Amino acid sequence: MNFPLDEDMRRSYYAVNFADFVVKDPSKKIETEIGRELVEDLIRAPSKATLRDLAADRTKRACVAGDFLLSIYGMHSFPDHFSEPSVRKAIFIAQAYAKQTEFGDGSKLPTSAAAIRRCFDDFRSVAHLWAAMRLHQSFPIRNHSEVMATAEAVRDLLGIAGTLQDFGSNFIPKRARPKQPVLDAQSLWRVPDSIKRLHPPWESPPSWLIQTARLYKVYK
Repeated sequence: MNFPLDEDMRRSYYAVNFADFVVKDPSKKIETEIGRELVEDLIRAPSKATLRDLAADRTKRACVAGDFLLSIYGMHSFPDHFSEPSVRKAIFIAQAYAKQTEFGDGSKLPTSAAAIRRCFDDFRSVAHLWAAMRLHQSFPIRNHSEVMATAEAVRDLLGIAGTLQDFGSNFIPKRARPKQPVLDAQSLWRVPDSIKRLHPPWESPPSWLIQTARLYKVYK
């Protein structure tokens, strides 16, 4: 999810983290055969510190892409609260949210309109997955400690992501040019149809979404 457009970097990230897990977990008796491809990936991989920094930067940008998609989905889900959902409005909302949000390490998220467009373009294929993660932070479907700990919890998160995926690959904003869905169905990291779709556990739109949409009307 951090490197959706770079298969080599995905392989490097997996190889380094797998090797790190094997070496640093003496409490578990891990018996594994490390294949030739994994060794080659390790040899070509950047250092662990470099990968950590790259992953942190990609995570920030992916979060912005998720927020962008979530903004459009939220506006569409509550038509009584919002007028026509649009890309421009979603960018404004993502900008405002990023300006008041800090990443886990205390750094800021990208906030310019151009940067947000680039974030979404770069992470469009996985935006539904990141949007589900971001949504869970505000509207937990389970305890935070459970989210990636069990198969059932992962399935629930994928159920939310599947709903966002289905929405994004079919929804075309009225003023979009060209007239294309928000998500590209051909490049998606697709949630299988076998995963039961779940709707976000919200009965009303998030307060930050309402407040930011009101600001859009003022600055429009």
